[in-house]
Amino acid sequence: YDDKGALTGNCAPCSDNCERCNENSKICSSCSDGYGQKLDKEGNPTGQCEKCSSNCNSCSEDSTKCEKCANGYGKERDSSGVLSGECKPCGENCYKCDYQDECGSCKDNTGPVIIDGKRTADCKECLEGCNQCYDDYSKCYYCLDGYGSILDENDIDTKACGKCPENCLN
Repeated sequence: YDDKGALTGNCAPCSDNCERCNENSKICSSCSDGYGQKLDKEGNPTGQCEKCSSNCNSCSEDSTKCEKCANGYGKERDSSGVLSGECKPCGENCYKCDYQDECGSCKDNTGPVIIDGKRTADCKECLEGCNQCYDDYSKCYYCLDGYGSILDENDIDTKACGKCPENCLN
């Protein structure tokens, strides 16, 4: 299109940070990675691309609403589950979280903190003698060398580790 809006029949590059534009090179239909559609006051796409908010990798539909957060960040949601569109840091010792209030993957030698049967944002170090506590920091699945599983009075694994007696390999 020329300055008067008439179709020229010539191809022109799309606007900055635009992956795809249709007939009018100034109106973007798909933004580049890390950019999203700028919306007008009514919430309609303007055809322009804006950088996603900080710690956000993808916001294609709306530059103010993050769809995929950067590593170490998760989508913010309120107590009723409504997403804000912002990315917030994952909890303590959390390697990866989809949502800032629930850790999906803890760092090595840590496990999620569970409250009322639900994962929280944080991870804690596995209990003494424990090598892997991936479902719950207080439940050990593999003990370190020199430690063994503690059994209850019915010989059921308590998911805790105890130090082996001296002169015992495992």
